Amino acid sequence: MRNELKELAEALNEHQSFLLVSHIDPDGDAIGSLIALRTLLERKGKKAVAYDQDGVPEIYRFLEGSTTIQDRISGAEKFDAVVFVECPNVERAGEKCSRIIAAVPFWINIDHHLDNSRFGRLNIVDSGLSAIGELIYE
Repeated sequence: MRNELKELAEALNEHQSFLLVSHIDPDGDAIGSLIALRTLLERKGKKAVAYDQDGVPEIYRFLEGSTTIQDRISGAEKFDAVVFVECPNVERAGEKCSRIIAAVPFWINIDHHLDNSRFGRLNIVDSGLSAIGELIYE
């Protein structure tokens, strides 16, 4: 896992503009991970847009940074990389962003599900973890 995390750090440093996407009907793990990753990237001077097609459920709207997660995204925005957070396959991100995602040249897949299809150019998958937040923390 250390090699994969090193590759992830390199990819995050190499790219400047990120679309962060989580799964439809997001849970607290997905929302918290989107917020944490967006915050990290922005602190590094990167452009980072956090997106979930279903938005932030009411129960998680108290989280600082939850208002920065978008449920719509402009087709005019361009990204160097997309980071899939807790999506075992591309379809899990939802249909609404499929055209935008398809135009992004570098895909990073960060997940903890056993059935992950390893669809990214870079796949950081650890099925031994109980939450994706553990991987984001690392």
